[in-house]
Amino acid sequence: MLTDLLERSRDKRGADPATERRVSDSAFTALAVVVAQYRAIAFVDASGEIQVLTGDPMEQKEIVDSLLPPVRELAADVSKTHGKALGAPARRGDRSFLLYGSPVRGGGAIVVASDALSSSAPSPGRPCPSRASS
Repeated sequence: MLTDLLERSRDKRGADPATERRVSDSAFTALAVVVAQYRAIAFVDASGEIQVLTGDPMEQKEIVDSLLPPVRELAADVSKTHGKALGAPARRGDRSFLLYGSPVRGGGAIVVASDALSSSAPSPGRPCPSRASS
């Protein structure tokens, strides 16, 4: 879904870049919120710059930030080979994250960092961020 969104926004002639960016940011955030194991999702362009980055609102910012080097590394590999790939697990303390990269036509890659524990175990669900504080 995210790959299709980015590729179509690149194909639009005369599209407003600020509007396209807001749509992409919203879609990335929505996916990070509704897929329990997704901890961070990034679009890294062909030059290695992160164009879109979102983390699950329930995840610590420090964890998301610490995942950026392996996210960039996998994105570079995916951009170079133009093929989907799994990255090496990223360990942060007692947690492990699985990285998956998918190429985007026109250059770059989308990389998803998933919590390895929640990826392999059933999730009881979690509250929506807007309702978590109610």
